[in-house]
Amino acid sequence: MLKPLSDQIIIDPIWPEQETESGLVLGNQEGQTELLREVYPSTAVIIAIGSGISNFEIGDQVVFLRWGCRDLCLEDNNWWLINQKDIIAIWR
Repeated sequence: MLKPLSDQIIIDPIWPEQETESGLVLGNQEGQTELLREVYPSTAVIIAIGSGISNFEIGDQVVFLRWGCRDLCLEDNNWWLINQKDIIAIWR
């Protein structure tokens, strides 16, 4: 089991569908720059929580800011490491 230290949280990002059921590929919204896509909040599921964090539970769906994330590059997982302060909301 992977256990982050201090105020770190491991998340599994949830990416919006880029293709509809009928096969239509969705593009970027008009005026959406690469920088905006990088900083715009995204959603994820919490996989593991560091010591001393009491606000979150494993399995919570959260909204986070992407600029503070670091890709863990663990085999087939797309997990990211993020600081607790970069999570801005919880879906419960």
